[in-house]
Amino acid sequence: MTSRAAAAALAFALTGLCAGAARAQASLSLAEERANATFYGGGLALNKGFADRYYGGFFFNQYVDGLGLHADVVDVSREQNAGFAALGLSWEVAPGVRPKVMLGSSTSNADIWSQTYASAQLQIRPTSDTRTIVTPSLTYQRFRNGGWETTPGVDAVYYFSIPSDTDGYYVMQAGANVGFNNTHQQSWTIGAGLQTVRANGVSFGAYADGGRMVYNAILGVPGRKTEFYSIRPSLGLRFTPEYELFFRGEYTHTGFYDATGGIAGFKITF
Repeated sequence: MTSRAAAAALAFALTGLCAGAARAQASLSLAEERANATFYGGGLALNKGFADRYYGGFFFNQYVDGLGLHADVVDVSREQNAGFAALGLSWEVAPGVRPKVMLGSSTSNADIWSQTYASAQLQIRPTSDTRTIVTPSLTYQRFRNGGWETTPGVDAVYYFSIPSDTDGYYVMQAGANVGFNNTHQQSWTIGAGLQTVRANGVSFGAYADGGRMVYNAILGVPGRKTEFYSIRPSLGLRFTPEYELFFRGEYTHTGFYDATGGIAGFKITF
């Protein structure tokens, strides 16, 4: 995948701001092997008495002789204010196969970010079909209030073109995960999106997902679960091969609240 493809699809990767920080660096960040840094900020307005949420953070990826160094840092202001940071490594074990491991922790908070964070991903890009990337993952989180959650998942990305459209190409993404926690109530999410990347540097599309949120299960209060759905339109503006500005809106509906907002960010590829 070209660096333009990975950067233009970044708005799809940034779908995890409500659920966890490092999850936001999905398979797309692994698909490129040029050093890059992404800075973003934004917020979500919540109703029904819930506090609004404001985010700021950055990703950094550096590649040296097949070895990848990764950093993921985010700060959030909401019912509790907290920061989170994760560091990790990836390496190419075979053509088209790259595992990635991330470890992280957060500043003092009860349940906004995890005290202990560990994730493992395996990017698989078949050499016979470089347009496809499949990334299974496993994430573990333990919180300061004693709660824990283990989440297996998988993401898939597919690049394709349409013969009648010579001014760009398209990116399809799909993902699914299921969460197991200390109260033995399972959460799950499934989603899909489509984006087009135009020859003039403009990209746009949308990602939608839905499932079950166990909102307070990690807090040790059983029974607080609800179905939800989200839609996230995105727009990217690539000025040069090295610089891109992107925007991503968000609307999420749950049985507890509705959230509306978005993020804006800037990516630099070195």
